[in-house]
This record gives sequence, structure tokens and C-alpha cells, in this order.
Amino acid sequence: MASPGDPISNLEAEGGRYPHWALALLPLALVLSTIIVPRLLTMGMDDASLAADGAAMELLRFANSQPIVWPSFALFGGTVVAILLFSSLRQNLLQVLGNGTQSAIAPLINTAAVIGFGGEEVPMTIQERAYTSPIWYTP
Repeated sequence: MASPGDPISNLEAEGGRYPHWALALLPLALVLSTIIVPRLLTMGMDDASLAADGAAMELLRFANSQPIVWPSFALFGGTVVAILLFSSLRQNLLQVLGNGTQSAIAPLINTAAVIGFGGEEVPMTIQERAYTSPIWYTP
């Protein structure tokens, strides 16, 4: 969500150092394909094929059995590709990573508040409903 303190990029002031749009989509495409392709590959396989030996099958089994770790690897890979491709990121790397971390904290806390810690479904108390209802019903 945008806030008054968010910086607004000005293409002219920054000298137009942005990459071509197709190149800018490459890290996103890498992340999505890293997450989706293993699931697509194993969708049509039977149990005997999935039980086969080999490094590729072991990687497919790992990717499909780790719903949190595998996407984390994909995001890390996308971040590394973006850093390697875009020189403007490399010049201010710590600032860019710090800004990204700060921007991710509020959605992370909001998600954790709504979903809950530990993943257990516990009936909400009145206080929890009072806290989460503004999150769900904010325009």
C-alpha cells in the first residue's frame, strides 16, 4: 500500500537507467517458472515414475515436498539474477535490499496476524476479530 513517505521514481531525473521491459521481466519469469515447472512435470507422472532414482527425480520430489523452502530458493535465485542484470541495483545494493525488507515487514505481520502463528486453526477471540476485521475490510 502506498504511503506519503514512499519515494516516487522520476525517469528523467535518474537518467533513464532502467532496463528494457523484457529484460526486467526475466527475474520474475525465473521465480515463477522455478516454482511452477516442477509441479507441472510431476503432474502427469505415476507413482512408479516418481519413485525412480536419479538427481533430477530427487530434485523434483524435493521441490514438490517443500512448499516453503522451494519458493524461498526461487525468490533467492530471482534476487541474484536481478542483482547481476541491473547495474543500478549493484551500486546501491544494501539500500535496495534494506528498502525491500522494510517494505515486506508490514504485509508479513498482517498476514501472520490473520493466518496465525503455527498454522493451527483456533477459533478467534473477540479481540482477534477486532484486530483483523480492519485488515479484511479496508478498501
